[in-house]
Amino acid sequence: MDDIFNTIVDEFNTYANETDLDIQLKVVYYSELDGNKGYNGYDSTLAFISSKNNKYDLFAYDPTYINIFSPYLLDLNGRLPKELIDLYSIDELTLCNNERLGLNPPKTWDELIDTAEEILNKERTDNNNDELIGYNGFFPENENSMCSIYQFLYSYRDTKESPIPEFNSKTSVDALNKLLEIRKRISSNEIFEGNEQYTIGQLMKGNMIFASFYTSIFPPNYSWSVLPGKNKGVNGSVAGGWILGINKFITDERKEAALKVMNHLFSDDFQKEVIIKQTKMVSALFKLYEDKDCCKYINCDLCNLMKEIQIYYRPSATQKNYHDFSGRAVKFFYQFLNGDLSVDEVLNKIKDITKIYTFEPGSFNGALIMILLIIIGCSIIITTILLFIPSYKNKYFKFISIDLWIIYTLGSVFMLTACFQYFNEQNKSKCLVLNIFSVLANSFVYIPILYKLIINFPKINKYSILIENVNNIFEIEDINLENDNENFQKCTFKSSSGKNLFKTYYYSNIILYIAICFLIFLEWNMTETFLDLRHITFVMILNGIILILNIVIKDITIYDYVLHCILQIFINLIFVLMNHTYMFIGRVIFLFISEKYEDSEDKKISNEILQNRYNNSSRKLDLSTVSKTSTLNYSKTSEQTNISKSNILSLHYATSKY
Repeated sequence: MDDIFNTIVDEFNTYANETDLDIQLKVVYYSELDGNKGYNGYDSTLAFISSKNNKYDLFAYDPTYINIFSPYLLDLNGRLPKELIDLYSIDELTLCNNERLGLNPPKTWDELIDTAEEILNKERTDNNNDELIGYNGFFPENENSMCSIYQFLYSYRDTKESPIPEFNSKTSVDALNKLLEIRKRISSNEIFEGNEQYTIGQLMKGNMIFASFYTSIFPPNYSWSVLPGKNKGVNGSVAGGWILGINKFITDERKEAALKVMNHLFSDDFQKEVIIKQTKMVSALFKLYEDKDCCKYINCDLCNLMKEIQIYYRPSATQKNYHDFSGRAVKFFYQFLNGDLSVDEVLNKIKDITKIYTFEPGSFNGALIMILLIIIGCSIIITTILLFIPSYKNKYFKFISIDLWIIYTLGSVFMLTACFQYFNEQNKSKCLVLNIFSVLANSFVYIPILYKLIINFPKINKYSILIENVNNIFEIEDINLENDNENFQKCTFKSSSGKNLFKTYYYSNIILYIAICFLIFLEWNMTETFLDLRHITFVMILNGIILILNIVIKDITIYDYVLHCILQIFINLIFVLMNHTYMFIGRVIFLFISEKYEDSEDKKISNEILQNRYNNSSRKLDLSTVSKTSTLNYSKTSEQTNISKSNILSLHYATSKY
């Protein structure tokens, strides 16, 4: 390739001098400068270009990395003629046929197997030739292996109009079984895994009957043809070659110069006179193969091949993290070649790398959860009606006003609605809306309780009055989808500000929770809310557990998408069951049953209050005595501590405002 690039540069510089362009090209092999070679040596190049370095104007790179490098390259849409861009394809993997053996190109894989097997057997029997290879497969441990996988699957379509089969389809299963048959009858695992140097060496020796390789080399005694297919008229080839890009961080003047270079390099004349006539390489400008003059300078087989070839373009430009996908897929494929994975297993594993699993309401688990959500949702609506029945409202829902009970109920509704984010595929709008619901749910449950506890504080103060006018607003921003390595989606915060807001949300709920618990302790013996606080205490204990579970689950990486979704929904459902179902159903039933006992509830409360008052008086007396008798023994700080304790306990044992 070095000679080819040098020829391209020399020819352009000659053209520039003749037309007074005042542009000179110089080729620099960056991968050689930093010692990197092959498909895996892109890290330092990426580090260089992503640092916004403007040293180089143009970059030539493998199409595998188009998604990696494209953010740092100039968008050519609107800068180069669209007609020019649309004309181009790239180099292909095709089939070499050994002309020395007088072979006609096979049209199907079965023809290739039968022909190669017949020749192998005859050569072994007649000439004692054990060096001959039926077919190389071409599965080196790099991106070329992925190219061979794609082209083999593409060649196994039913018709040429058919799309490439899905990895876990029956067609793909049949294709890999055919590949195993090829290896068993006319090749071997060692030959299949041979790298580029091995294949070129065997081609130059003439040891391969059929071989899959790039059209960029011309081994002697071989002709080129399209790859066979499952059926006649169907073939497959994967595009390769080089992509040229312009550094987006250079000056506008240098960008214009680079665009002029690309315009000339992609022109019909340059492709014909330099790429085809001088370098004898395959041009990506397909229309040139209709030109008889061009076909005089290259192997005539290539002209015919380019007219019938069916090309598949790897999803490197459209698939996120294609390079990682390719590396993992090749690893699985090697396990398959070595017998560690079956055909079904390897295809499912490759499919799982990119497949996004979703929690479907149509699945057994999904349907079960969906029915449960609907039942709970209906129960929330039905039980909320109790607020508007005077006999129930005045007896069981006196703790807060109806409007606050509605806000409290909305918290359960929001939390229940937030469960639906775990069904089906995620998107940004869905994440945003349902995360807002989740945020509001906790706030809508906690705030009415906190509001009541503040205004019902035993000791009258200005804050209890002012707090009625406070508005609590929560919002979520910067929500983005993250496609996890284990093939399902979850809503996460993309930016640091979003993550900080996410933490603030939990911290604010913890503060609300602690504040409510502290106020419950202070108002434990208030006559007005005596029984309500007992029930709310039970709910708050469970809310505390749920709060901890939420924080823990968020910090744990769960690789099973079903478990991830069910856990999140389960936590939300516990929240709803405790904060609404218990308060509206369980608590009411408990109070209703309590009324049936011989001793009335009012009598129990009265006895309890009397006992508390007695204890309260005793404690005040004891504290007073301690305070008086310990003046000489305690410091001023100790006295203040005792006074603070005394104030807290006084509030705790207070039965009404004072």
